[in-house]
Amino acid sequence: MSLVTRFSAVFCVAQQLERVRPLAPGETVGRATRADVPALLEVARRAHGSGGRSRETLEQRLDRGLTAHLLRQNGTPAAYLWVGRGSYSIFPLRLRLVLPPGAGYVFDETTDPAFRRQGMLGKLLASAWQTEGLDLGVACIATSNVASLAANGRVGFRPDCTVALSRWLVWRVHSVRGPHGASVGRFHSLVRPGHNPVALQCAVHRDGLRDFRLAHDAEVLRPRPGAPDWDAGMDRQ
Repeated sequence: MSLVTRFSAVFCVAQQLERVRPLAPGETVGRATRADVPALLEVARRAHGSGGRSRETLEQRLDRGLTAHLLRQNGTPAAYLWVGRGSYSIFPLRLRLVLPPGAGYVFDETTDPAFRRQGMLGKLLASAWQTEGLDLGVACIATSNVASLAANGRVGFRPDCTVALSRWLVWRVHSVRGPHGASVGRFHSLVRPGHNPVALQCAVHRDGLRDFRLAHDAEVLRPRPGAPDWDAGMDRQ
């Protein structure tokens, strides 16, 4: 019986942004507040449909200390992204990032289709870099999401490693490969019924993701009931 891959994603890292377009006349960008949740929902619904996001989900993110950056064009909400700091769990990969001071985990990059191809991602990232005081950014993008990989690459994010989560009999397997495909490591943990407290943990350094190890923590990666994968730190657009 061979490994069955459940999910695979590329981690990209940026120390500085590149080719960021300046704000156009009529554009404003900044950190979103609770009063901006309806605007965030408006962008999400245009990009992902009526079931894309919920008000409760976005408010819970703010309550958990995550920050959103919102770009408006002539008053119309056009694009947003979210930033996490400190320790951040990515449920689809059963993985936990440990971020150093000055680093941010960037996810849920969403642009209204009517405003695409206008450099919105770079403008949002520039806002996050300045407002959050970032000097290092990390993004996790599904390997199949070629458009998102290209968009992040244009503004300075470079592939650092690929992590695949697979299943083999009663074992869960994390396979980590470097940017050129070389194996970094393979980590096995026993699959148990119900909540599994074992996650792959790694530390973010200036030169990328390092120090991969299995972490045993009953509180790690405990998803909220009914929470979809995209609300657990994974940009699936």
